Amino acid sequence: MVSPLFAGWMVPWNLYAKATECYIESKKDGGKELSANTRAIIVIPSTSASVSLSHHFFGLGSGSGRKGKMVSQPSLLPVPLPIQPEEMEVLEPRERINAAQWAVNKRKLSAKTSDLAGDWSHEYTPYLVEIMEALSDMGTRQVTLVKCSQSGGTETCLNFLGWVIDESPGPALIVMPREDDASRRVNTRIRPMFESTPSLRRKLPGGRLENLYIGKETVLDNLILYLAWSGSAAALADNPVCYVILDEVGKFPGGAGKEADPVSLAKKRQRWFYWRSKLFVLSTPVIEDDLVDREFKRGDQRRWWSRCVHCGRRHVLAWGNVHMEKDGRGNLLDPEEYELGGRAWYVCPQCGTAWSEMDRWQAVAAG
Repeated sequence: MVSPLFAGWMVPWNLYAKATECYIESKKDGGKELSANTRAIIVIPSTSASVSLSHHFFGLGSGSGRKGKMVSQPSLLPVPLPIQPEEMEVLEPRERINAAQWAVNKRKLSAKTSDLAGDWSHEYTPYLVEIMEALSDMGTRQVTLVKCSQSGGTETCLNFLGWVIDESPGPALIVMPREDDASRRVNTRIRPMFESTPSLRRKLPGGRLENLYIGKETVLDNLILYLAWSGSAAALADNPVCYVILDEVGKFPGGAGKEADPVSLAKKRQRWFYWRSKLFVLSTPVIEDDLVDREFKRGDQRRWWSRCVHCGRRHVLAWGNVHMEKDGRGNLLDPEEYELGGRAWYVCPQCGTAWSEMDRWQAVAAG
């Protein structure tokens, strides 16, 4: 076969091999007809089902340089169908969103784990937004979070994990201090998140929550998820991973057997994906110079500045600004006394005003 020429343009044969063949009416030339196999494959830029053209074809078959007239035939080419919305959704590049945006768009809080069941909102934890943005920033390799208890650290892990699965899939590893911690995290936080967030549940094999495994890989539609604990060196040193979450790393042992500490082991597993890897280390502080303290000091050490609702000035919350009631001899009261409430309060270091619990909440939210 030859590549046909249409009005002087070369049309690659293989592109249009299945198009309708347009036969050429033979023309006498010195008593000789054109070759019997003279034919062409053409593409006509028209939406009309009935085509009538009278162009000359050149260099066809064995009759190179001779002319032939195309015979008009009805319905030579199919009518192009309009592009459907589903096709446009595939063709159009999807807008890339970060983990904070993913949480607002897709994360559903389960009534099993939260009093605020329903769509995720940053209203109560605005300090988590920048953390999630950094976790999904292409230029950031590690984020270390030093936090107080019940401040949203675990929810940040879950939002980051959801973003990874939906927006930037790659092998992921979550490590807890102990095996029972990993089991509890899966049963009380991860499974409820998959159950209440449709875009995540669709990624599970068969959509079944019981297909989330502990201590071995969970194969989702688009990535592999590992759930492990720090006491097992094998859990941290086998397959390469792109994303690692080390939760409550302050409670991790200094090492796993004769291996290095879990942070070093996790970083080694990320070497294959270094160009887009993410390591998220978080914990409540335990002692100075523990794992989370050392990792925090390796970074740029950002802090959340709260704004006093009385004077409007900002400062970093510090334990030294907490005032605790004492007895007549200047000694601290029994711990049970403080647990009853009303025996301790926070004082703004800028204006000296004692904060109520509502003041503290508003100051943090306005930071």
